[in-house]
Amino acid sequence: MPTTVDFYLVSEPLISEAYRFVCRLVDKAYTQKCCVYVHANSPEEAKTLDDLLWTFRDDAFIPHELFEKNPPSPNVPIQIGYKTVPESDQNILVNLTEQVPEFFQQFKRVLEIVPNNDAAKKISRNKFRTYREKNCEMTTHNLVDA
Repeated sequence: MPTTVDFYLVSEPLISEAYRFVCRLVDKAYTQKCCVYVHANSPEEAKTLDDLLWTFRDDAFIPHELFEKNPPSPNVPIQIGYKTVPESDQNILVNLTEQVPEFFQQFKRVLEIVPNNDAAKKISRNKFRTYREKNCEMTTHNLVDA
């Protein structure tokens, strides 16, 4: 079964400004009992998302942890990493990097966040071509005009 890839075109011009949207996606996946791996650009970005998930919702907790060199804790459905290859039992990959990760096919779904700037759109078009070459099913969600 091919991986499904969803591109989310957001109104924020920088990925760092779209972190709250990323948290909403992670929260939605968690409520649907999905396991998620968020693939960040750097340790700093991973830590920022880790901190934001602690405070994202006042009325609920999203169980998560930074996935680094040690194996993840059992029963923690949300992992955030940057240079690690996640466990294979994850359902959803949220890719925040500029490249298509080599390990993306171990996921059922990939979520790509596209900031509203020309450079990010060009990078996303390249990623779109790569996913198409790998026979992925793709959907684009334009949230800019929504």
